[in-house]
Amino acid sequence: MDERANGVAAPAESAGVLPRGAEVVGGRGSVLCPYCGHIQSMTEQCERCRGLFEPLSRQATQNQMGPWQLRSEKQPFGPGFSYEKLKEMVSKGRVTRATVLRGPSTKQFWSLACNAPGVAVLLGECHNCHSHVQPDEYLCRTCSAVLTCSTDRQYLGLGPVKLLPGDGPAHEVASSAANRSAARPAVPLAASGAVVAAASAATVAASEGVSIAARRRARRDAEAIRAMIAVAVVLAVITVTVITIVSMRSGDAAAGVEAK
Repeated sequence: MDERANGVAAPAESAGVLPRGAEVVGGRGSVLCPYCGHIQSMTEQCERCRGLFEPLSRQATQNQMGPWQLRSEKQPFGPGFSYEKLKEMVSKGRVTRATVLRGPSTKQFWSLACNAPGVAVLLGECHNCHSHVQPDEYLCRTCSAVLTCSTDRQYLGLGPVKLLPGDGPAHEVASSAANRSAARPAVPLAASGAVVAAASAATVAASEGVSIAARRRARRDAEAIRAMIAVAVVLAVITVTVITIVSMRSGDAAAGVEAK
């Protein structure tokens, strides 16, 4: 949440006034805070998290929401935040290497910031070997681990659903455990520069292959069209010739009849 949603706000209005943007619970007696879920007397500001209920504060909080969370005893029910907000918190010193958090790169399991891909790099270290790195580096120069992670605010990064023992026949459980595919592939925690280069080369080759195949199909289509046109011309010539011959023979026959 931004500063407005964290309590830097105008004085609250008197109880009993319907707050804009808050959910009323039990008639008009209490209201549910949209940020932390605390139920309280009617007001314009949450007495627990100090968030404002008015529409602009709700939108400001919505703009910064995302799949990342910090473990907090003081505010355990706050919404998640985006990667951009996480970077801002690191720059302000609110996230250190010992901070407990979770997000797409941890598959939503709690982890220390220094062990979380995409977070440790912001703190100047590799999550894999903990060597010193620059915050804008993509690969660790020591272990070749990929240092970045997904910045999509809609992407939770959850692992694939797999059967557990007792959820089905043994062969289905084994097949599910062996299947490493996910609905959306996560960023690998470690990859060599050669692997990255090979993947890039494969992508380029695949693109070129598609282009060559498209050109071949276009050439075949053009040749087929030209063949069809040639056949149509030949058929037209034959038709005209036959009609001419038939007409000439009909004329000769008519002339012979008149001569008799």
